[in-house]
Amino acid sequence: MKRIAHTIALLHIPVIVAALAGTVFVSFYPAYAGYQMALATAIVAVWSLYGGCPFTNWENQLRAKYDPAGVYSGPCIAHYAHKHLGIKISEWAIRTVMYYPMAMSAVIYFFRGS
Repeated sequence: MKRIAHTIALLHIPVIVAALAGTVFVSFYPAYAGYQMALATAIVAVWSLYGGCPFTNWENQLRAKYDPAGVYSGPCIAHYAHKHLGIKISEWAIRTVMYYPMAMSAVIYFFRGS
């Protein structure tokens, strides 16, 4: 259980990197804006269905089974930044940083040919 929970926690990394770096990438290569828009739409849809990140929900469900004290609330980024780096990041800041690339993806997607 513990190993699975850690693996799920690590699955956050490529999704976060793809969401953030993808926006920068399509700024230079607008032809790929459709892919970034699909990723952004999928993230927003999944967050809406699960009431937050499903990876965080699954990770916490597993942690609750083997280490209830390890369960945390809020975004995983805020939790792990505080745990490993001693940095406190508000949930508002995390949401703002994550929604920015999604909004920029939409702008680039819809205005790339103009």
